[in-house]
Amino acid sequence: AAVSHFQEMLQIRRSSALFRLPTEAEVSNRLSFHNTGPGQVAGLIVMSLSDAFGDVDLLTEQIVSLFNANDEPVVFPFATGGRAFDLHPVQAASVDPVVQTAYFDVGTETFHVPARTTAVFLLHRPLGAQIDFLIDQVDALEADESVNGGQANALRSKLHAAQKSAGNGKLTPAANQLGAFINQVEALVSGGVFTTAEGAALITIAEEILASIG
Repeated sequence: AAVSHFQEMLQIRRSSALFRLPTEAEVSNRLSFHNTGPGQVAGLIVMSLSDAFGDVDLLTEQIVSLFNANDEPVVFPFATGGRAFDLHPVQAASVDPVVQTAYFDVGTETFHVPARTTAVFLLHRPLGAQIDFLIDQVDALEADESVNGGQANALRSKLHAAQKSAGNGKLTPAANQLGAFINQVEALVSGGVFTTAEGAALITIAEEILASIG
């Protein structure tokens, strides 16, 4: 059981670059502690890692980890503006049935964590915002004259179409439009418009977004 738990913790650490920030400055900018001050819940540590712009973790906007050292469950309020946190998928399928019962209640905006449990929750970046990041990359390549205006517009049109489909809840068309974007990038690499590195960077981002669609 100890080995399985340790392996799960390693999987969680590997799942986001927010857990592996390389500098003190990045840690200071992105890490916050929430259960502090005279009104704090005893025996509970609540820490968050944030990425507002997607430059570290494209798919995840915020990670909240709660360490409940108490021998009773705890409830901790955390305002999200109605957005939902999900229990980390590694823990949702954990060998430990207790951690699987941790959850975030959107209606009351509260985390619920069992006794003697560390639970990790994810706030997923909206799909439209993920695609916005990819559009920004195309804009930057056009500004650097790596691609001309017509080629950039063709790439952006596929991404805007994917955003529209996603916004309407049509995930299969959105995935197909992202696939068409990847195909065009590959064609531009084959034609010598993009370098292999430029093309690979765009394709990697697009594939991450496709993975988030499922």
